[in-house]
Amino acid sequence: AKCRLSEQVSPITVTADGVYVIAGGVSGTVYAWEAASGQLVRTWHAHHKVVTCLGLTDDSSYLVTGGDDAVLSAWSIVNVVNKEDDSDLAQQHAVLEATCSWNDHSLPITSIHVGQGGVR
Repeated sequence: AKCRLSEQVSPITVTADGVYVIAGGVSGTVYAWEAASGQLVRTWHAHHKVVTCLGLTDDSSYLVTGGDDAVLSAWSIVNVVNKEDDSDLAQQHAVLEATCSWNDHSLPITSIHVGQGGVR
């Protein structure tokens, strides 16, 4: 399946089990798809500027995003792909809160290394 977006995306990452593909956009939006179907399951505004890097914990329970806005945020994958709402459209555009954010950086985030961590 082809996925068309209205903006350029980079970076891109895949969960360890290969179930989800996640990409960051130039607008600060993050996109999550089911890899097998190509279905877009969530979009959310994660940053005020370009998403520059993505990282996943080793168990893929958390996504960490960095951006040109000098903010680093952690997002629960369970919340990202949660399908409790019956409306696909409502789910795709629902507000998503970061589990944790760090904004003490004075320069844009250019790289993320995520070691062991997540839900155990």
